[in-house]
Amino acid sequence: MSARLDEEAVGRVILAAWAAEHDTHELRDQLASDIQWIYALHEAGPDLESDSRSRKRTEMLVEVSRKATELAALVGDTMLNASLTSYFSHRRDDTLSDAIEGLRKIAVAARKEVERRRDGGFGDRALLGELDSNGGTKLGSSVDFVSQLASVFEATFGKSAVIAYSTAREPGGPFLEFVIAVMNEMEAAGSGRPMAGTTTAIEQAVKRWRRLSDKSDEI
Repeated sequence: MSARLDEEAVGRVILAAWAAEHDTHELRDQLASDIQWIYALHEAGPDLESDSRSRKRTEMLVEVSRKATELAALVGDTMLNASLTSYFSHRRDDTLSDAIEGLRKIAVAARKEVERRRDGGFGDRALLGELDSNGGTKLGSSVDFVSQLASVFEATFGKSAVIAYSTAREPGGPFLEFVIAVMNEMEAAGSGRPMAGTTTAIEQAVKRWRRLSDKSDEI
């Protein structure tokens, strides 16, 4: 699970993008939840979008079900049972029988999850697939991440999520500072870095997101 920023960390994120006098406890709490959710979605993305990962997960579940069934039967053998039972405390939920029953439950759970995935049509294919509804490729993880942060930024601060430029054409502005601050604070809190932290990488992701957003509006 992705990290949740504490109030001080969220305060630093807000200060990077907004005037401090508008800061409230409620705003910090909501922003912390929104950021955590964005990171959780980013972490889950590969499993939702990759056919190979989805197929591998199903194969592993099949193997778990088979091996747990075999191990439960092997451990339950009378000869082995006598050898192993003395290593358990015999208290409730800590007997060899409880361990064997646990293995059987794991086998059943894995089998049911395989059935659920196959019945839903994502036993061998990703839940979201490789293509978007228009037949094009998905935005890509960096652009998805930026677009989600943009939605939160606009809802929280009431400002457009755009890159501002100085007279020397150096990128900057509140949204860029917001993205950088979020990544820095989340990385410090123990979550991974969803994209390269350079200003140029963020700028390019924002540009691509804007282009794709404008294109989708025309359809």
